[in-house]
Amino acid sequence: MKKRLLAWILSFALALSLLPVGVLAAEPHPFQDVPSDHWANEAVQYAYDEGLMDGVGPTTFAPGGTLTRAMFVTILGRQDGVAEDSQGENPFTDVADGQWYTDAVLWAAENNITDGTSETTFSPNNPLTREQMATFLYRFADFETEEPIEITGDLSGYTDADLVADYAVNAMTWAVGEGVISGIGNNTLAPDNTASRAQMATVLTRY
Repeated sequence: MKKRLLAWILSFALALSLLPVGVLAAEPHPFQDVPSDHWANEAVQYAYDEGLMDGVGPTTFAPGGTLTRAMFVTILGRQDGVAEDSQGENPFTDVADGQWYTDAVLWAAENNITDGTSETTFSPNNPLTREQMATFLYRFADFETEEPIEITGDLSGYTDADLVADYAVNAMTWAVGEGVISGIGNNTLAPDNTASRAQMATVLTRY
């Protein structure tokens, strides 16, 4: 009996040793500016593992860096598996063919996930605000599901709730209710503040 148990243990250990390293443990992200004790480390690890966010360099994530409108729709496009090919007619004069974000922008516009900043412009390099982030994600969630989205949040506890733009109220309420977005301190939502890359990674993890 003991011999059979020992043989089984040795066989199991041998099988484990033959498995790829990635099966046993996820590869740690390479970003030196997001150490293990950074508040967003787990979120950055998730975004990295899922292929949703890249670094700004081989070992740099820039967690406090500004997130742009083009970056966010590209992330959502990766989440949906958008193919890198033409997504139809391009209505935006400031989104040239062949840019790293072109297909994602056209996909997002075609599926009503985002509007332009005018009828003919998208402003891809503009910083993304927190209320825009909530709006894009709310529309993306609506795009992903066949059922109407239930809005269960409540913004009344935030002192700056009245600063949320009319177009973003439902989206921000939904995001708060789902726990996707939370306040940033002192019971404030800071809807017009720019979203950072670390905040985006955190939102993706919660979503």
